[in-house]
Amino acid sequence: MQDEKKILCKNDILGRLSCATLLLDSTVFIDAFKCAHFMDFLVEASKSGCALATIPSVLYEFKRGAKDIVQINNYNKFIKELGIESIPGMEDKAQWSGSQIFTAIYNYEAINGRKEKGPSYTDSLLCLTLYIYKHVDIRLLTTNYKDMPLSLFNREDILAFDTGRDVRTAAIYRLSEEKLARELSKWQG
Repeated sequence: MQDEKKILCKNDILGRLSCATLLLDSTVFIDAFKCAHFMDFLVEASKSGCALATIPSVLYEFKRGAKDIVQINNYNKFIKELGIESIPGMEDKAQWSGSQIFTAIYNYEAINGRKEKGPSYTDSLLCLTLYIYKHVDIRLLTTNYKDMPLSLFNREDILAFDTGRDVRTAAIYRLSEEKLARELSKWQG
């Protein structure tokens, strides 16, 4: 029997990520901690020169589910072994005037007529991070698609990974300055 590929993605995804910063959502931490194949992808991305990063609220969301000190220590070891850097101060940067405009547009676009509430605080800060660092090669990896409006972001890659029980998907997004400019022009009247 042929060994099945456990991560399905476009060829050379690691090459495209080799000089990028990959911002990780809490959903990625949760799935990678549970699925060795997804974890292997993150390890390979890091080895290929991709910087793995996140924000403090993501780390909080990930660790808050720990059942005991052993699990907290395992989570901390997991983060350290992957070399994940935390980008501090996004809450302060959210107060900048350009950031407030972006956040308003993002939240409006993310709600997009849904009846439920808009994106979470953490998802808003992750997208703000993409906006603030838009002039460097930064992308977001998440399994939470509903808070990533394609009116502002490009979905660049999709990964499918076999957990042993089911197949999960994750996607890589990048802020589109063209799409943002189009939405901003609507807001300016």
